[in-house]
Amino acid sequence: MNELEIIDTIRRVFGASVKDRGLYDDVATIAVNRHSLMLKVDMFVADSDMPSKMTLKQAARKAIISCLSDFAVKGAKAEGFMVSLALPRSISNRKQVEEIVQGLKQASDEFSLKLIAGDVNESKSLTIDCIVYGQSGTNTNITRAGAKPGDIVISTGPFGYTALGLKHLLEGFPLPLRIRKKCVDSVLNPNPPFELTRKIAKSGLVNASMDSSDGLAITLYEIAQQSGVAITVSDLPTDTELINSGIDKRIIKNSIFFGGEEYSGIFTLHAQTFSQVEQIARSLNSKIYKVGYVEKGEGVSFMDGSRIEKKGWIHLSNAHQ
Repeated sequence: MNELEIIDTIRRVFGASVKDRGLYDDVATIAVNRHSLMLKVDMFVADSDMPSKMTLKQAARKAIISCLSDFAVKGAKAEGFMVSLALPRSISNRKQVEEIVQGLKQASDEFSLKLIAGDVNESKSLTIDCIVYGQSGTNTNITRAGAKPGDIVISTGPFGYTALGLKHLLEGFPLPLRIRKKCVDSVLNPNPPFELTRKIAKSGLVNASMDSSDGLAITLYEIAQQSGVAITVSDLPTDTELINSGIDKRIIKNSIFFGGEEYSGIFTLHAQTFSQVEQIARSLNSKIYKVGYVEKGEGVSFMDGSRIEKKGWIHLSNAHQ
């Protein structure tokens, strides 16, 4: 069974419905007195998540970033975190442990997070398991199930760079010098547009949202399925420099749709509010990317009617790009 099939099994055995948002949105919200506590857990496992050129410090920072992405698409800001470290003896010396802790501290300072607790254990592979928490904010009831026919679909970040960077690091795939650093940095030192994502989510203009860490195609399929709609892709959400980089167009297209770990926000919203969202992006000296639009039906396809495969970053699967 792959990751998605295992998640479906958990939902079935526990009798979960779409009302149990923590099992469908990746962020759990718990009522505590008059407040709502938001929780997100994510796991970084070196064997599957850490390319050879990634440092331990970069790995620890990225482990926290993967949690924050889900908070941002809810319009919420995390306040603190807990972390469990499972270390193999081969990387448990003082220098290596210090490097991992420094990566956690970097993320803590960068995103104003307080470390409140944790655990240390032994394992065969480095594992960094993070739980991030915070109070829910305005409009944090946005789900993946709110997309409506007539909505447009947008992204807060460009796609393709991360998949190409990983392909370069793992396979030695040649990248043009002018985009090489950007591609590699997107893997080793990601800088997601969290502020832009959070502001759009808080704007009250959004019908559905999801972070894109498992890949664009899977994200679009998840929104379409939970909302009971179809999504048609009309634009490639990436930068002109990538399209004109000289890389084979098929490879670029696959990298855009079937990569993962971009940590951008995917939103659906009424078409007439698009200019307002553009203004939010401009106020942050940033930009948004059109992806497509929502229609009646099911599945995800291009405008010519051809279906987009449902694949991306799925653990325990052969469906990686």
